[in-house]
Amino acid sequence: MLKSILSTIVIGVLLAAIGYLASKVGLAAYNRYLVQLEINKAKAQVMQLEGSNDELKQLVAQLGNKEFLTLKLKEQLNVKEPGEKVAIIKNDPQPEISQPPTVIKNYGFWPKWWDLFFK
Repeated sequence: MLKSILSTIVIGVLLAAIGYLASKVGLAAYNRYLVQLEINKAKAQVMQLEGSNDELKQLVAQLGNKEFLTLKLKEQLNVKEPGEKVAIIKNDPQPEISQPPTVIKNYGFWPKWWDLFFK
């Protein structure tokens, strides 16, 4: 009888220890999963920043080009070079389409009430 109680206690302690260890392993695996998600997000952000970095490098290379700078100056500041002629093209405004005036019909007192309640 004492052996059966003792063996039951030992089995219970072993099961508790196994359960405790399994929960710790599961928690560690979950934490590793969360860390891996953060790493993947950071990698995606790095890729995006590298792409924008390449675009900025191209823009810097273009800004070093004198023709690009003069083109941007002409577009944004509306300047011209000495001796250059500028043509101004005006858009013709669209003619307004006139709609015929709406005709208000005078029905009288009772048709107005009928329309008010039943239409």
